[in-house]
Amino acid sequence: LQPDAGLDVEVVGRLVEEQDVGRAQQEAGQADPHLPPARQGTDRSVEVLLAESQAGQDLMDLALDVVPAPVAERRRAEAEQVVASGNPARFEDERLGKWIDNSIYPVKDEAGRVTHLAIYGNDITERKQAEEALSQSEDKFKYFFDHSTVAKSITSVDNKLHANRAFCEMVGYSAEELENKPWREI
Repeated sequence: LQPDAGLDVEVVGRLVEEQDVGRAQQEAGQADPHLPPARQGTDRSVEVLLAESQAGQDLMDLALDVVPAPVAERRRAEAEQVVASGNPARFEDERLGKWIDNSIYPVKDEAGRVTHLAIYGNDITERKQAEEALSQSEDKFKYFFDHSTVAKSITSVDNKLHANRAFCEMVGYSAEELENKPWREI
């Protein structure tokens, strides 16, 4: 966030314990007497708290304008939306091969104005890699199932029958017809 974005941002502190992060998330939207008062200035003056972690450091890059422009613009837009709506936001982005699950919580004063943004990030790179590996595995299975010359079928828990082309040719039904037929009727 930069002043030209309409928000005046200052990093004012770090949360160092996981339980402090959890507590801040639960209290998001409530005034916290332990937080420093909002900076004097425009009505849209917002201070940012960052969780002390690598992901939190990655989010700090936003304020330092180090992240690639598309990532910075997305983060800036999400933060501005949180300030405008007063509602938290959660989104994922990727930078330099790392995936970050970002959460932005508004912290409000007694009058309900957003005075701080509590920004947290989790490195979810391993999860994203596992999801990609699973997707590739599913694609391989589907390809081998669909293109096998051996007749194959799978019955799902809702009793829908999924069959490959060889199975359809063997029983004389189309795949669409088989989807709605109970196994016993074939």
